[in-house]
Amino acid sequence: MSIQAVICKLVKAGQTARRLVNYVAGKSIGLRADLGFGMMRLRRTMLPWAAHVLRAHRDSCPRASEVRHVIFSVPKGMARRAAFVALHAVFEDWRNEYAPGMPWVAALQKHNGIYHLHAAVGNVNSLGSPLKFRPHQVVAMADMKFTDKAVSAKGTGKKGLKIYTKARGRLEVEDLAELLAAPGGGIKAAVWEQLKDKGLLTDFRKRKDGSFVSFAYQGRRMRMATLEGFVARRPAADSSSESSSGGGSAAAPVAPKTPPKPLANDLAAKLSAAGFSGKDLASLRNNLRSVHALPRKAAKPKTITITKNTPRK
Repeated sequence: MSIQAVICKLVKAGQTARRLVNYVAGKSIGLRADLGFGMMRLRRTMLPWAAHVLRAHRDSCPRASEVRHVIFSVPKGMARRAAFVALHAVFEDWRNEYAPGMPWVAALQKHNGIYHLHAAVGNVNSLGSPLKFRPHQVVAMADMKFTDKAVSAKGTGKKGLKIYTKARGRLEVEDLAELLAAPGGGIKAAVWEQLKDKGLLTDFRKRKDGSFVSFAYQGRRMRMATLEGFVARRPAADSSSESSSGGGSAAAPVAPKTPPKPLANDLAAKLSAAGFSGKDLASLRNNLRSVHALPRKAAKPKTITITKNTPRK
């Protein structure tokens, strides 16, 4: 078997055995399992029994998850037979390293021309001990350091597996940072108070010194440090603007190569739904235009050179 580039992803625990088994088998084009009797082909009529075996010992450790979910992927365009052999070989090394003796259900799936192996692995053994994956082990999984049958595709991105083909959606905190960014790099106090009055910023958590830790925006909790980080990365136009954080030295103004749109349509719709009037939206657009305005070049001060007259001999 030739060495292939493979991605290994350990999914966050929390699903029940029944739901995870039904999920991995839902779009399967090849379903196998080891439920204590060696590897076998698994029929769909046997899925309830498989879920029962995966969580059989979980009651002895009720705080643990019932199952763990791990995914392996090979490059796009790889033949089905070669993908099947490579994925099962890598998964065998994975379970021997991190989950020896645990029951499992593995399903081969294909999405957008990419073959994946989804595996549901029992989380609690017969002694009542759950699987525990340390951070360095998760890193070793991502780097494929547990096997000699594959190399890591981590970091290759579109040139490798072509998995990340969809553009990342715009984050809520980015919209908020664009709305609040002051020309000097801080947060506009007036806009901050306006959003609070309209009920878009709620549920504030503060430290003992009164500084903000986090708040709720659009139904999601955001850390103040995260917002300030996005605001700091916004292009600044003028270092003389005040911010709600109490001032401070501002970074040198940098003009954006392509100024972004003053106010995204989806954000404008959210603000309108929250009760902002057309006059309020126009005011916010003006604030954003001032943020993205190109900085004026300061006039150079005139210098006067004074020379001393030396007496002639």
